[in-house]
Amino acid sequence: MVNPSIFADFHSSAQTICLRVFNYAGGPAAGDALLEHYAGPAADNMCGALNAYGLDYQMYRNEVGRLRRVRLRVERDRVLMLIMLFCATGCLADARMATKVVEDFASNKLAQDLATVTTVEDMRARYTVEEGEPVSLGLLRMVNGAAIPPIHRLAFSGSMVGSLVTGDGCISNVEPDVSRRHARIWHDGNRWLCTGLGSTNGTTIISGKDHSVLCVEPPRYGNQGDDPYPPQEIHEGDTLCFGRSTQFLVLRVS
Repeated sequence: MVNPSIFADFHSSAQTICLRVFNYAGGPAAGDALLEHYAGPAADNMCGALNAYGLDYQMYRNEVGRLRRVRLRVERDRVLMLIMLFCATGCLADARMATKVVEDFASNKLAQDLATVTTVEDMRARYTVEEGEPVSLGLLRMVNGAAIPPIHRLAFSGSMVGSLVTGDGCISNVEPDVSRRHARIWHDGNRWLCTGLGSTNGTTIISGKDHSVLCVEPPRYGNQGDDPYPPQEIHEGDTLCFGRSTQFLVLRVS
């Protein structure tokens, strides 16, 4: 860990950097693009860098997710705090300390509480979408409880999961017990669905709501019939399990 005393005040310096970034990117109109960058590719790159040096990156990813979704009085503050988190993490090589820098700024300078707030309306929003606005989902590999970037965006027309799948939207970041063409995930216009493709070791879903387990397709040795299993719906927060060793967390992506 780097001693923070060797750096200038992160609160002031991050605001200066944010102003210059906005000016360089085209002014306030660039806010959405900057938000997507610092909550997307920049966050993935920072997580990859922390992981490469054996540092805890999950705290960084969690804080990005919190900043991405928390309700703010001034929307531009969202980009400011994402830039502050990025700069502080890069300087301190400590996502936990950088998170404290951001949350202290939110509390002391913005009078803004970043605590997670769960409401009935919020929970409904996780599993439903407004008419005409389908939710985009992605899969994030989980190994021993740790997230392994990148997030694989699912194609609305269909994404294949398997050890030898190729092409746009295909996901092959799997263990050896996953079949060549293991499962397919797609959006039918109303919901996201997952179906098995005759895999050897099967597919299950662990619900993000109540942790119940739903079988998408049983292992081949446990399948007593010839009829294919019907597709099963997946939601943000669920965990998809392919075979016994490969798990992906289902995330909402922009």
